[in-house]
Amino acid sequence: MIMNRLIKKVEWGLSVKVITVIVLVILIIGEYFLIHSMLDFTNWILSIIVFAIPVLCIYCICNIPRFIEINEKELVLKKLWGKLIIDIDTITDVECYKPNKSDLRLFGSSGFFGYTGLFWNADIGKYRVYIGNISQAFLIHTECNKIYVFSCTDRNLVINAIKNKIQ
Repeated sequence: MIMNRLIKKVEWGLSVKVITVIVLVILIIGEYFLIHSMLDFTNWILSIIVFAIPVLCIYCICNIPRFIEINEKELVLKKLWGKLIIDIDTITDVECYKPNKSDLRLFGSSGFFGYTGLFWNADIGKYRVYIGNISQAFLIHTECNKIYVFSCTDRNLVINAIKNKIQ
């Protein structure tokens, strides 16, 4: 029996590339000066900041979306560390995602190693985001009222593949 699988890569758009490079340069320079401005670690606020910067970078790196796989039963978003699995049976709708001026990041990254985290907007409410390129993004609704926004190459092919499986 041959399994039907569709695998599409998540590519970074220009905005993600630019934001990631600029933020990394600023963080590295800032971390360097913070460490060198501290003769000892008696200033606990600076110590927390020096520790928090790499931890936040690691969190963002771990959540980098790499590819999307659609198989017979699941949609799988593979991240650099871990994966998010959505049963195809629980998907109620899929459509192209159009950014909204009311998009608000509640927790996550707005372009640093991708757009990832928890967002909100007036049209769809709270939703989870794993985007490399906004122009390739699509929206998934599930039965339990969870909403996800992913991106990948050939998004229209992915949208059609999901729609064919949920009909």
